[in-house]
Amino acid sequence: MPDRNEFQRGRGTRIGREAFRTGKAVVTNDFQSDPRLQLWHHLAVAIEIRAAAAVPIRRRDCTVGVMLVYLSEPNATTPDVVVLLERMTDNIRFALENFDKAEELRSVEHARNRLSCMYASLSAMNEAVLRAKTLDEMFSLVCDAASDSGRMFGSAIFLHDERSTNLRLVACAGKQNHLFRETSLPYDADGPALGLHGPALRTGKPVICLDPKHDPRARLWIDLIIKGGVTSLGFIRSSGESARSAYSFSRAGTRTTSSRMVNLWILWRAWRRISLSALTCSRSMRREKSSRECLGH
Repeated sequence: MPDRNEFQRGRGTRIGREAFRTGKAVVTNDFQSDPRLQLWHHLAVAIEIRAAAAVPIRRRDCTVGVMLVYLSEPNATTPDVVVLLERMTDNIRFALENFDKAEELRSVEHARNRLSCMYASLSAMNEAVLRAKTLDEMFSLVCDAASDSGRMFGSAIFLHDERSTNLRLVACAGKQNHLFRETSLPYDADGPALGLHGPALRTGKPVICLDPKHDPRARLWIDLIIKGGVTSLGFIRSSGESARSAYSFSRAGTRTTSSRMVNLWILWRAWRRISLSALTCSRSMRREKSSRECLGH
């Protein structure tokens, strides 16, 4: 049998369910005798409820709740009272929709600011490519630009060295750049593709992890992930003739999955452009070196 607390919370009241289902106000002017409310008659008698009304609360053409009103006088839910209650729920709907609009505006502003920052980083990366005189300088400037001069979490560039079983860190930047210095990235071109970097270098496709604490691919670095509070991690292979380098980034915070995917897309586009520039720069340096050697002979 229903208790007083359930009654006060409106659970199980048939008129409330009916109002929610139909989207229309439901009233009773003789609560204690209404067969729809038989389960609640003993409580209605105990607390002297004689009439009641259930008015749906709507938001954006959907019923999201019900306002229940209990009255101590029989036949008290007149058409005028119902109209008054419906106006009250209209005010509630207006407030709820205003809250939704305010939240949407905040989301749009946040997205605009986020994209502005990301495109600013992209421009800074392009500038770094133009300013750099050597590959090492370019890698360093690119990481610094991608990390917003150290204000973002972290970014790094690793090179594949055929003389080593691990990728070699050549540049890193960001608030937690020390994590990259402690990271070991084993890689064997003929062996299994380990972690996140292995598939990225093997397939040439970006590899992203939005939950590194629970992703088995990131277990190689679980201690560093927990230590640094990393919430997303990714590797992007360079463009060009072979899998020679990988750009890595890590982030911390409460961004949504969609916003992190947008950031990933921008970083991927930026790294493709940068890696092509690095390849061009490397070829140019080799030609210059070859020309000097020829002149020396």
